[in-house]
Amino acid sequence: METDERADTQPVDSAGAKAAILQIVGNVLVARSLTIAAELGLADLVQAEPKSVMQLAQATGTHADSLYRLLRMLASYGVFAEDESGLVHSTPMASLMESDQPDSLRDLLRLGWQDIAWDTYRELPNTIRTGEPAFDEAFGATFFDYLAAHPEANASFDAAMEIFAGPENAVIAAAYDFGQFARIIDVGGGTGGLIEAILSAHPGVHG
Repeated sequence: METDERADTQPVDSAGAKAAILQIVGNVLVARSLTIAAELGLADLVQAEPKSVMQLAQATGTHADSLYRLLRMLASYGVFAEDESGLVHSTPMASLMESDQPDSLRDLLRLGWQDIAWDTYRELPNTIRTGEPAFDEAFGATFFDYLAAHPEANASFDAAMEIFAGPENAVIAAAYDFGQFARIIDVGGGTGGLIEAILSAHPGVHG
């Protein structure tokens, strides 16, 4: 591990370091709040027009005051905005959680997939001690064995992978001469986004 040789000569800004660590810890709460907002579909509800917190609480079956606190925290990060009359507005960041956006992040952020991730993270101390996969410890099975036995989790995983890999598929299809092959098999191709992009870019190829 490399160390900074200046560490012994530079004054320590303990207050700044403490604030930075506390911010990192606090980001865990922000991430979880994003997950809740995505699961509730809050971005969809304010997409067309701003809504009051009471309207949002009624639409989502939630506690209005608690929902307001969550929205205010997210607004401090630019996710949603509140006007002087108390109405909640969409923002560019909130729009990324709208269900009908082509580049929507909602499926990645929703509770189904995020709960799997959080349960896995809880077992990270065991991974550090033993080197064994945290997922296996959390769920008693390997990752893909678990997905095979849980269709809903598998669907959440596929949706999350589409968010990550989707923008890359067309780039990959254009970057390599797949047209030299008569037939291509995408092993472990998930929902088939990559093979679809390849076949679209190279009409003479079968897959």
